[in-house]
Amino acid sequence: MDSNTRRKLIMERLSAGDSVKVAELAEACGHSEMTIRRDLARLEDTGYLKVHRGLVLLNNGSSMEVSSSIKAQRATAQKKRIARAAAERVQPGSALYLDCGTTVKEFAMELGGIRNLTVYTSSLLACNVLCNYKNINLFILPGHFSEISMGAYDSSTLTMLQRLRFDMAVLGAEAVDPRAGFMVPEDDDCSCKRVVIANSRETLVLADSSKLFMSSRCVYALPGEIDLFITDNRCTEEAKDAFSKERVQMLTV
Repeated sequence: MDSNTRRKLIMERLSAGDSVKVAELAEACGHSEMTIRRDLARLEDTGYLKVHRGLVLLNNGSSMEVSSSIKAQRATAQKKRIARAAAERVQPGSALYLDCGTTVKEFAMELGGIRNLTVYTSSLLACNVLCNYKNINLFILPGHFSEISMGAYDSSTLTMLQRLRFDMAVLGAEAVDPRAGFMVPEDDDCSCKRVVIANSRETLVLADSSKLFMSSRCVYALPGEIDLFITDNRCTEEAKDAFSKERVQMLTV
């Protein structure tokens, strides 16, 4: 088993249960614990996990954002369904804002067949998709690039966003809670999202169900401040009831 396959298995095990023993991973991969610990050290550098006394723990710290390269390998089928459902709401001739994030990148991939769209984004992932579509008039927003989010946001991004208006904003989230709202770890990102919501006719938040009942440092929108939250069908009935009580318009796919 090569290193990429081992790391993918490690991530799958953690995503399923939040923690796993180093010895169990070594057995599952068919390699020594020393080899597995080298893989874990690289993943630990990304902020995805931490290792303590032989136990590998998923990092759920509220100030931590997992890198896009790690996120891209999680819940891929669910993200594609969420993206398709969101794209069905886009009307030809619309002006859109696309956020950073892997689920929003999947949404970008669904836009190739919708006529005459204008799209603003600071997401490198979205730009790499949208630049191939002749039906899209693409604007790339300024800002300081983050290798974690694979996008840009700072005061210059905020200044530009204050001057723009959108028919639809499509946002991601690091954490979603029916009472606290929609959250991200970074202040600049939070500020940009707030302006986008205020300047958009309709705001969609796309997040797979692994983000539910999680917490992050900055709340960019309270439950009633977005128009539609789209998640996947692994969302429990308990979660649906909790969002319903907060009057969050929700779609599970």
